[in-house]
Amino acid sequence: MNTQKNKLSGEFDARKLIENKFAALFETGREYVNPGVRVGESAFLKEQNGLLAKKNIAQGSVILIQKSIPGSLRSKYTIQVSEELHVKPGFFGKFINHSCDPDTAVFFRLSKDKSHATIMVITLRDIQRGEEITYDYSTTEEYLSEETTDTPCLCASEKCRNKITGFCDLPENEKERLGSSGLLSAYIADHYIEHF
Repeated sequence: MNTQKNKLSGEFDARKLIENKFAALFETGREYVNPGVRVGESAFLKEQNGLLAKKNIAQGSVILIQKSIPGSLRSKYTIQVSEELHVKPGFFGKFINHSCDPDTAVFFRLSKDKSHATIMVITLRDIQRGEEITYDYSTTEEYLSEETTDTPCLCASEKCRNKITGFCDLPENEKERLGSSGLLSAYIADHYIEHF
């Protein structure tokens, strides 16, 4: 596979993949759930469910494409698509838990009239059978919902920040790193990227 690389030490650049390979998928309006995923017990959030790989999934694969109607309600299950609008990511999407070192990234397109959004989740690296599908909530949220604020992070990765936060609550060096990574959602990148 000819993978795209970003500015951060040659890491996979999902945003370039979206622009080059998957742009047409956004336009079709079709929804999709990768048949290689299932809901099951989270690997690090005991007594909670997560989205798990049923089989090995290659880097650059689509995990899901979901259409959603934006609303003003922010919750632990929504994804921010504009300053005031949030969308529910569908049944499978709501089981994608946070990790400070995620294996997927979430991207979206908001319609011009803001009547709907299409969410796409893409793998950033190869995911092994049984591994949990995760993304970094700070790449899509300015601030977290009240119910999620001050939640300790349990991802246990080497990059763990010990607390789940929105982008605005990250330390400056982490904002800078994510700002140059290509992993920020369009809203966060457009709203904050000029600061870096």
